[in-house]
Amino acid sequence: MNLGKRRLFLSSNSVYKNLKYLEHTVNEMSEFLVDVSKILFIPFAAVAEKENLNKRWAEYNEAPKKAFADFNIEVESVHIFDDKKQAIKNAEAIFIGGGNTHHLLYWLRDFELIETIHNEMKNGKPMMGSSAGTNIFCPTICTTNDMPIISNPTFDAINAIPFQINPHYLDPDPKSDHRGETRQQRIEEFLKVNNRKVLGLREGAWLQVENNKILLRGLTGARLFTQENEPQEFMPTEEGLDMTEILLD
Repeated sequence: MNLGKRRLFLSSNSVYKNLKYLEHTVNEMSEFLVDVSKILFIPFAAVAEKENLNKRWAEYNEAPKKAFADFNIEVESVHIFDDKKQAIKNAEAIFIGGGNTHHLLYWLRDFELIETIHNEMKNGKPMMGSSAGTNIFCPTICTTNDMPIISNPTFDAINAIPFQINPHYLDPDPKSDHRGETRQQRIEEFLKVNNRKVLGLREGAWLQVENNKILLRGLTGARLFTQENEPQEFMPTEEGLDMTEILLD
């Protein structure tokens, strides 16, 4: 796959340990958003009763708005626009927030925004995601950790990258007496019926896609799962670990 003009910042999580919202990534995000003065935020992963959704989405918008204020970058939520497709087209950059991935996909489909976002992404518009907002840039949302609290006719997503991501990846705890499946076991189940790579992205890590490269960056690392091989561990370097050939092969 040729990544072309794609510019993506895909983070495992919005809050890392005891830090504030985006505190562990906002400096790098602001550098990624060179010459951007306003972000269009997509808050649809936030959940509320249908009659309270607009209120909930407005509240959610305050978190990235506050995080980017020190960088003189405004944040405006897409939910306030009557013509949401045009808002996507007009935006300087897009940020899709975390929450419930199924809920996010439902409302992106309800507002018919998937194709518009995909086209703007291919044309090089900078786009960022966190948690569920990172899941949605994958081919499908099948490697989300979230419960399907709302029904979607398909799990197909924005398809900005040819592999899956599992955000908030947790290693198996050998001391735990929990009898449910580990994250690794669930990913291995996925791989039994899907021949697509899955990157378990630990909290504190993110992928940066630009200049036709995929770099692993952040405070922690990632674990790559495939049908053919044992899981592989990767740790970012200061300038970013180039995983382009590994993930696109």
